Amino acid sequence: MPEDIKQAFPGKFKLASEKTQPERKPLFVETKPLSPRIDIYPAAKQKKPAQTAEKSQANLLYKAAKALYKRNLFQEAIIGFQDILRIDPSHWRANWFLKKSQNKLLKQRVKSQKKKQSQLQVPIEAPEEDFFSASEPMPAAALSAEKFAAEIEKVKQELEQKTAQEEQKIKELEQQIISDRAMLEEEQKARQKLAQMLDFAQQEKQTAQTRLEQEHQALLEEQAKLEEQAKKSQEQIQTSAPQPETPQLPTPIVPIETDLPLKEIPPPPSLPSAPQIITAPFLEDKPAPLAAALPSAIPRKSIFALLSSIRPFRIAFALIVLTVVIAGATYGIGLWQRQEEKTPAPAATTQEILPPALISTDKTETITLQTGQKKNFANSLKLILDKNEIPGTITRVLIKLVDDSQNQKYLSLGETADLLQIVFPAEILQSLGNNYTFFIYAQKELPLSPFAAGLGRNKAGLVINIGQEEKISQQMISWEQNMEKDLDALFMGKKISFSEETQWTDISYLNYQIRSLFLPDEHSSLNYAFINDNLIITTSSETMKTIIDRSAPNQ
Repeated sequence: MPEDIKQAFPGKFKLASEKTQPERKPLFVETKPLSPRIDIYPAAKQKKPAQTAEKSQANLLYKAAKALYKRNLFQEAIIGFQDILRIDPSHWRANWFLKKSQNKLLKQRVKSQKKKQSQLQVPIEAPEEDFFSASEPMPAAALSAEKFAAEIEKVKQELEQKTAQEEQKIKELEQQIISDRAMLEEEQKARQKLAQMLDFAQQEKQTAQTRLEQEHQALLEEQAKLEEQAKKSQEQIQTSAPQPETPQLPTPIVPIETDLPLKEIPPPPSLPSAPQIITAPFLEDKPAPLAAALPSAIPRKSIFALLSSIRPFRIAFALIVLTVVIAGATYGIGLWQRQEEKTPAPAATTQEILPPALISTDKTETITLQTGQKKNFANSLKLILDKNEIPGTITRVLIKLVDDSQNQKYLSLGETADLLQIVFPAEILQSLGNNYTFFIYAQKELPLSPFAAGLGRNKAGLVINIGQEEKISQQMISWEQNMEKDLDALFMGKKISFSEETQWTDISYLNYQIRSLFLPDEHSSLNYAFINDNLIITTSSETMKTIIDRSAPNQ
């Protein structure tokens, strides 16, 4: 046990070597002597108690002097360190802090002299009393205050130069990082645009292929129908046409029965007498016309007898020609009826009158709702929002209501607001007109943040006709406190939470003032502006700028 602890607490501790306890036999008796190598620090056991007391006193003084140094009491600290060095000259920490406190005291005196000189405008005088003892040499920095101050200024200038150089290097690195990030963002945007163009081209290719397949199937069906009709017409002709007859001998000449008296010519005397029959001249081989051959007064019975004498192949030919003409006529009438069924009636298109569009749009989509089926509006609107349109496309959305008697009408602004679940204050709704346009814009620039990207590319908006801009502008400013909650549904089902720190800001674009509330940036924000007697409400600043580009005159 150390001697200083024993002196501090006398009679409290006793060593086992003093035999305060009863003697006990050791459990293990070692016969061999210990090796001298185990006793590594023999000199430590022979410490003198006077040396340890001096060191403990020096340590206490060192702690006190160091505390004075930290409290900027350099003069008292110097006295303490000098006392420590008198007790223990080998105390290197006290020696080091002594020099530091001497330098600090000298700086402190120089600063006080400079302050006095600035106040009294008197040159600095050297201190009359020398604080340092003659036995201890003063440090080199304390010989001349001016040289020491000059050296300090030089060191400060060098440090300032080094820091300026390092700051410049840091700025250059930051600029390089910013440029690299910009390049990466441009590359990402280019890749995204290429991917979108490829997707759009693939979709067009698929639609073209499906159309071609449908047209090909339609042509095949029409061809099959034509073949079936041709087969049916051939079967009808075959059934109606007479079978080919076997060749027969020429038919005997049938006498014509007439009411006129016929005279018998007597045979010549050389030949035996035989009755002779007078036949009609057209039955001879001469090609005489039927009108010239027949007499003027022929009864009906003789006409039927004449028709029965015509050859049968002529009758068959006439029947075949007649059936072909009838089949062709029926087929042409059927085709004409089908074309009339396929072509829509022009009266239906001309009667329907669309409401006027307040902005220029690229395409129009119509949502048709039956009475009592307004719940289907969300699904049909989602189908339009899920379409991958070309960036920069403005799609006008019309909402049509059809009742049970097939009467059609387009919804008003109030009915559309109820379907979209947005709220207009009563005083603002009275100032708005009846004409409005609900549209969806396909944004060109996609945000990099995942929160803004989750809101989607397609942005909804409204264009409403107004009467007096001055009156409604004041009402809109008073409405800004609750506008983000009332128009929350324009973000198409996305959960939006505007923080209380966000504020409305003014943005100028082509001499038009835009009021914007960023969420969290311009890619997803709530904006409104007045253009050409119209109130325009959008959910991104790019949508507002695109509408201004299309609506502003001379742009």
